[in-house]
Amino acid sequence: MTMLIASDCSEPAAPNESEAKLKFRQLGSGKTKFGLEVHGLLAGNYEIVVDGVVRGTLAMININGEVEGEILFETAPIEGAEILLTFEVAGLPVKVRQNGIDYFTATAPIPPAP
Repeated sequence: MTMLIASDCSEPAAPNESEAKLKFRQLGSGKTKFGLEVHGLLAGNYEIVVDGVVRGTLAMININGEVEGEILFETAPIEGAEILLTFEVAGLPVKVRQNGIDYFTATAPIPPAP
């Protein structure tokens, strides 16, 4: 069984027309994936903070006039773009932060029991 849960993030300091989506997926094999897709922030690096701990850096880059970024964590990464997921995320607060300012916040969903 594969379960994908995606939720929109609230935007305490994000500019208008920007958006972020948190994705959390549990596969029947036991593999877990967690990621964020962000559009519309200024280009630059942003911290991904989970439960108060910085877990990665999101690079927002301009691609053909659209500024976007994506960061992916996985318990068993097989592609170079994925970062090893070594921490719990389900049910915990997640923030996109730069220079102490939270641009997006969300709580990672808790998947239902199998």
